[in-house]
Order: sequence, then C-alpha cells, then structure tokens
Amino acid sequence: MEKTNYRQSRKIFNPWFICSFLPVFAVCIYLAWDGARRDDTINIICAVSTFTISGTVLLLLLLQKMTLITGPEEISYNYFPVISALRKIPWAEIHSIQIITYNPLRDFGGWGFKVSKKYGKGYTTTGNTGLWIKFTAGGSVFLSIINPDEVAHTISLSPPVTK
Repeated sequence: MEKTNYRQSRKIFNPWFICSFLPVFAVCIYLAWDGARRDDTINIICAVSTFTISGTVLLLLLLQKMTLITGPEEISYNYFPVISALRKIPWAEIHSIQIITYNPLRDFGGWGFKVSKKYGKGYTTTGNTGLWIKFTAGGSVFLSIINPDEVAHTISLSPPVTK
C-alpha cells in the first residue's frame, strides 16, 4: 500500500443543519394530525408527501462527504454520493495547483457540487480555503480543504508542477 502524505474527510453540512428542517417537519406533523382529526385525506397525503421528500433531501445532504488524498503518485478525491469511487489525478496531468481563499456563495453559489466560471468544477464543503487544480489537457477542479498548511507541505513534496 502506498504511503499517503495527506488525507482529509469532511461532510458538507454539520449535524446542526437538521435544525433548519425542524419547522418543515413540525408543519407536516401538524397537517397530518389536523387532516386525521377532520378526516381530510388531501391534508394527510400532502403532509406525508412533504415529510417524505424533505426527509429524503435532508438525508442526502447529511450523507454528502468529500475525501481528499494526496500521495506520491497522485491526488485522489471523491464526493459521496455524487462521486462514489475515488477520482485519481496523476501528478503528470497537473499543470498548476494553488491553495486559495474563496467565498462559497460568491464564487460557487453555495456549497456542494457546483460549477464556477472562474474555477471550473467545484466540490465545496464548509470553510473558505480550497485547492485549485488546473490540468495539462485543459479544465480544472476545485476542492475544499481543511488544513491549507498541511496541504501546502505535501504539495511541496510532490513531483514538480507549477504551483
């Protein structure tokens, strides 16, 4: 097994994010209770449907997780559930790499898998520091990082690329 220089795993939303869904769930429970009390099938169906859809969206948001691995041969990343297998970028395919500070809302329109005119494909989580990788064949990818100093150190140990 190859030696890993740096590894990070990070969820897109913290568990407190569930609190933003509590009002939706409370309204659904009230509508279902009120519909049952008044024998109103439409209220019950709407409440159960909204509860199911909201719960599914919440579950997908809470399951999202980005993993970044830098090693001597490549940089690997995934963004579960959008990308389940590790995508590998060999150092030979990297034209340049930069650690930058960014604004998730301004640069990407939020968090998650996004596309930016400036940075290309972006996989962003909480925080404001990222790794911008430009490929020799064109195109780029942007990955959120937790510890910019550690990432900078591992990049400095990598095969030469324009930094």
